[in-house]
This record gives sequence, structure tokens and C-alpha cells, in this order.
Amino acid sequence: MHELKINIGNKDYNFQHPESYNELSEKQYLEVVKLYFLKKEDIASRDADRINLLFAMLGGFDAKRKQRKSIYNIINYIIKNEPTLIDELLKLQGFISTDKTFNTWKIPFIKIDKKHNGPDDKFNSMKFGVFIKADTLASAYFGAKKPERILNMLVEVLFNCDDASKLHDIPKFGILYNYLAIRNYLTEKYPAVFPKEKKKSKNITLGKQNNSWMTIRRQLAGSVLELKNVDNLNLHEVLADLNQKILNDD
Repeated sequence: MHELKINIGNKDYNFQHPESYNELSEKQYLEVVKLYFLKKEDIASRDADRINLLFAMLGGFDAKRKQRKSIYNIINYIIKNEPTLIDELLKLQGFISTDKTFNTWKIPFIKIDKKHNGPDDKFNSMKFGVFIKADTLASAYFGAKKPERILNMLVEVLFNCDDASKLHDIPKFGILYNYLAIRNYLTEKYPAVFPKEKKKSKNITLGKQNNSWMTIRRQLAGSVLELKNVDNLNLHEVLADLNQKILNDD
């Protein structure tokens, strides 16, 4: 976190500004998703959205209700009277467009009829079978004729729920990009399993082709009777083992 001290009218205000996605709260992350992933225009040209983003980054949405108005007024003052400080804050927000490998899961649960818990940080407890399904869907999303259907299916797999069409678009897109970011983390942790592609994706690199997961699944199982057991293996145990075997073969 970057420590900020802002002086207004001889009074000091102390804030903390995140310096990476890993430091964002759920509310901060969803505000970034709304302003950067769901709106095409340059945020610098949208004054209201710039205020909302600063409000989020300085903890406004996570503050108690009585503190929110004060934070909002301070941000309004900064935008109108402190151009140098605005430049400093915009530089701090550079990670939004450059940091694509954060490893924390930002949306711990969703509510569709009831509460459904999502994956944990780094996918530490994810089953290999869940990852195969999620990875196939994430790979298919960007070229799909009906991407909204694929996105709903991805949410349903990751949260073990039904009818994700009931969920608002902002958390659904947040889930998609959060998945891709942690997948990028996996590609760095297990580079032999996820060789880099020659052509970079416009979005986040998907690495190894998704259809190979089914081949790996069958090889690990040895027989149809063992497929369920393979699906229930811990993702990291499978990837670590594959990574070592590939390195040894080389």
C-alpha cells in the first residue's frame, strides 16, 4: 500500500492507495471492472468515473457510511485544486492496465437463491476436474458466438451453482478476469506445463491449448474407471507433478 497524506485547510488526511490488484478489496476490484473492462471510453475523459475510481481506491466504498461523504468531498477538492497530486494518484493506478497475474480471488461468494462460495487464492484448493471445465470455458469465451452463455457456464463451474444468468454483469466479468489473472499466475509457477504461445492474446494469455487437458486427464487416469479420482485431485499437485515430469523428459 502507498501511504498518502493530504493537507486541506491546514488539516491532514491519511489514506492508503493500493499498488497492485492483490491489495484491492472486493468493492475496489469490482469498481475497476466496471470502469475499465465494461466501458470502452478512456476513463481520463470521464470526470464522474475518475472521481468514483479515486473514491474506491482511497477506501470510500469500504468505509463506514458517515466517512463516505467526507472522503468524496476530499476527492472533489483534490481533482479541482491539486493537479500534481492527481498525477501522482494516476501513476499509482498504473497497475490496473499492466498487472495481469494477480493471485488473490476477489469475489469470495455470490448469491443466486442462496450463497455460493468461490475458489480460494491461487486456486489452492481447486480440484483438477473443476480447472479443466473452467479452462475450457475461459478459452472458448473470446471466440464464442454467444459469449454470455459461456460466461454464465464459467461462473456456474467456479461457484458450483445453477443459473448464473440471474447474476449482474459486473461480478460475472470480475469473475472472468479474476480467473484469467490467476491462470496467468499458474503459467508462471508451472512454466513447463504452460508453454508461451508465439502469438499473444489481446486479452490475457491462455497458454496451453484447452483440448490437451482431456488428453492429460485420460493419461493420468489410465482407465475410465479412474477418471473421477483424477478429477478430484488437487490442481497444484497435478500441475507440480506434470511440470517436473516435463522438465525431466527434457
